[in-house]
Amino acid sequence: SGLFIRPPFKKVIINISKIGKSSYLGEHSLLMDFGGPIWEKKKRIMDPGFKIQKLKDFISKFYKIGEQVAQDLTEQQQKLGYVDFAEVIAPYTIHAISSAGFNIGDEETLNKLSSGAKVLSEIIVKQLRDQGSARQLMGFQHPDLPEAENQLKKIRAMGKDLIMERINSGKLGAEGDSMDMIIKANEKNGELDMEWCLDDFMTMYEAGNQTTSGTLGFFIAEMVRHPEIQDKLISEIDEKWNGITSESSNEEIAAALHEMKYLDCCVKETLRKNPPVTFGFKTVQKDIILGGYTVPKDSTVCVSQQVLHHHPAHWDSPEKFNPDRFLDEKN
Repeated sequence: SGLFIRPPFKKVIINISKIGKSSYLGEHSLLMDFGGPIWEKKKRIMDPGFKIQKLKDFISKFYKIGEQVAQDLTEQQQKLGYVDFAEVIAPYTIHAISSAGFNIGDEETLNKLSSGAKVLSEIIVKQLRDQGSARQLMGFQHPDLPEAENQLKKIRAMGKDLIMERINSGKLGAEGDSMDMIIKANEKNGELDMEWCLDDFMTMYEAGNQTTSGTLGFFIAEMVRHPEIQDKLISEIDEKWNGITSESSNEEIAAALHEMKYLDCCVKETLRKNPPVTFGFKTVQKDIILGGYTVPKDSTVCVSQQVLHHHPAHWDSPEKFNPDRFLDEKN
């Protein structure tokens, strides 16, 4: 069973015998197989890879990728007269995940991963839009399912090759990147569970790709809609980014970013107004009273970031894009 609260914020109790597992991310990925000792172990091992100090090690890589994105966007605008941001950013999101998280530099592998992830993402979006359609309710197979399964097999096969390459290279544990942590998190009694490992590999690529590229897309869209905010941000960039180049050290780039308070506010407001993940699940560890209802132990509770981020009890003018709200320390 689960407790759902939805607009207009009425309490609704529904029964869930089992939360559906994603056929794309795999049922044993960190995002899908939540709760329990195995999940706790994997989370404990993988969490350090997302700490700010670890991310600082990748800043120069992100910067160089960002420079290439800016160049491609400029060239596209000059050639076509407009910019298709989603088309440009998608492959570079994969490149950023690959180089920073998995230390992959081979251009051919990067392009194959990027192409496969792009096709798979497009199919997933189509299927989500088709949720509840007459075809689906009547039990018909989605027409794109065979192609999705084909792309899934290709990406998982590449993932397996990359995992084995890391293990056989003698460098396992030396990089300290996502690949090392995924392998370590899925060792059981000294042996690697490859399928579980590939489930987490897919999570990094598919979920990481969608959330990152989606957030960047919303960020640019908000800047276009609010030129006065864009001008204020550009002024801060001109002031704080002065002297930073692709040859600057991770420490220099991190220090400059730390001084860009308004950029930080703009990113936070983008995430508030357009959360890349709109809901999440939590497993109740003991009987609790929530919203006047008794929620028994082992129930699954759905928490909606989309609702919380637009709730007027927590935000003034929640539908308005206002980065200044994060200048207030209480936010």
